[in-house]
Amino acid sequence: MTEEQSNPTKKTTKKCNCFLIIIIIFLLLVIGLLLFERWFIPVASRMMCGGELFAEYPSPNGKIIASVYEFNCGVTTSFTTYISLRPSERDWDPYKEDSVFSTESYPDWLDLRITWLDDNNLEVRYKDTQPEHLNYTTSYGLNDTIIHIDYIQDCN
Repeated sequence: MTEEQSNPTKKTTKKCNCFLIIIIIFLLLVIGLLLFERWFIPVASRMMCGGELFAEYPSPNGKIIASVYEFNCGVTTSFTTYISLRPSERDWDPYKEDSVFSTESYPDWLDLRITWLDDNNLEVRYKDTQPEHLNYTTSYGLNDTIIHIDYIQDCN
């Protein structure tokens, strides 16, 4: 074997270096996109969007709170009404993903009536609308409490 055959040529080394640079750039782009999605988008949405608390309904034992709020991201989107459930020791945050009801409307227009029947059963009455999101059973890690929600559409 000659010395030329046993040692890579400069051309081969340059090709390997270019390939490594391309792989590193690709990995940096992937990492950058993941960071963008995990950090920048939530921060930007908090700057452009906002929620306004409309009403709160604590459960009879006071451990869980049903919060009614509207959320808006400016003139290009419509108002959305949400109902979310949270443990009473946690502060209300419109950016948490814990809604059990949502529809594009103002809370006033829905004529929402929320009633706790007992510590585990919640009744939600709303005016004629088509909610986009209904989650019939929501489970929380508070002593394994399961909240059952009855949605009743009033057509008055």
